[in-house]
Amino acid sequence: MKKILPYNFRYPNYLSEIKFKNELPKKHSTCILVLSFNEIENVKKLALYLSKKINLLDVCFIDNHSEDGTFEFLNQNYSGIFNVLQTKENLGGAGGFCVGQEWVIERDYEYCILAEADCQPIDEDLIERLLEYRDKKCIVHSMYYEQNCPSFNFHFTLYPVELFKKAGVVNKNLFFRADDWEWGKRLEKVIKKEGYTHKLINKFYSHPIFKKGFRIGVNYFHFRNGLLVYAKRPQKNSLFDVSKNFLQYSWYSTFSFFNDKNITILKQFFFAFLDFLKGDFSRNRKMLGKFKKEEVKPKEKIKILEEDFPSFFSKYKKYSIASFLIKTNSHLRSYLQPSFLSSKAISSKFSFSNRLLAFFFKEIVFVEEIDFLNRKIYYFVYKNENFLKSWFFLSISAIFSVILYFVLLPAILFTILRLKLE
Repeated sequence: MKKILPYNFRYPNYLSEIKFKNELPKKHSTCILVLSFNEIENVKKLALYLSKKINLLDVCFIDNHSEDGTFEFLNQNYSGIFNVLQTKENLGGAGGFCVGQEWVIERDYEYCILAEADCQPIDEDLIERLLEYRDKKCIVHSMYYEQNCPSFNFHFTLYPVELFKKAGVVNKNLFFRADDWEWGKRLEKVIKKEGYTHKLINKFYSHPIFKKGFRIGVNYFHFRNGLLVYAKRPQKNSLFDVSKNFLQYSWYSTFSFFNDKNITILKQFFFAFLDFLKGDFSRNRKMLGKFKKEEVKPKEKIKILEEDFPSFFSKYKKYSIASFLIKTNSHLRSYLQPSFLSSKAISSKFSFSNRLLAFFFKEIVFVEEIDFLNRKIYYFVYKNENFLKSWFFLSISAIFSVILYFVLLPAILFTILRLKLE
């Protein structure tokens, strides 16, 4: 039987995914690999920064078949100093990094920094400090400014390429969501076995926690991959993690259907669960096309407002905080004065599943984007005028999800067991 999530995923046929490439002779033992998709303004800023570092390392941009001229911009302006690869189609974050990592292995680099185009260095010497710890048998992390924590797997983190060979590369079949988690779990096994360590440098980059917009096309991948990855590589135990994810996704999907008359999220959950049971990764392109332009947003007309941090939290200081990302953020903590008894709340994006919590309140301030560097918040105010109806649908959705879970539990257990026995 073909393994769904092998422990050492490799993709030797990666060249078949590349449409165009501008490939330069190798000059350094280290390469920075930057993945981009339809974010030309971020690419322009990061390319300018990296153009000043070419005496330190090789640079390779992987353009994931952008439609905004990203590849053309890089090829016209940086073809003499950067390697630039363009994929034949959008492979998702997982596919883009998979192709890039295989390219790095084939070129026999010793070290590689992974980054995404919307990660912007704050400290000018971030690259220099990352490179200081080569030859130390360690993975070197920078600092994520917005969350004040060590960098994530794909955010300005330096790896010995030997780890790519031993742990495998990012599994392209996951396409998007949970791909970094799945690869990280494989990586940690090798790190522990081979005696590698983690090093943290006090240099920062910026990466948005979330961006404006109501697009929900990625929900299918979020649902499917969350179930598959937690079944195979759980945080606690497989049954607990899969059950938690199933109930959360099911509740969110059915509530959106009952309360908003939005069947799209319910369809995404249905297809995701079906493909979880089958272990079917082949529908990436089909599902992306099916839900690419779908949105979930309030039926009421809304206006996105802009405030600086002090003004925003002064205006809404008595509101409850219904979002974990807002409540725990170190940059916002000094501004927070929440009331736990308020019938009004502040939540992160409307299209996120945490809106389930938000709909326990009569008025919700949905934060659509936070610009931490410029201390700006973009949001809209939603009056939950059908408060009792929302409570009713929340309850009905919760009950339905629990019943559905127990009905499908034998199939869930069988799938977890099958993944474990691969």
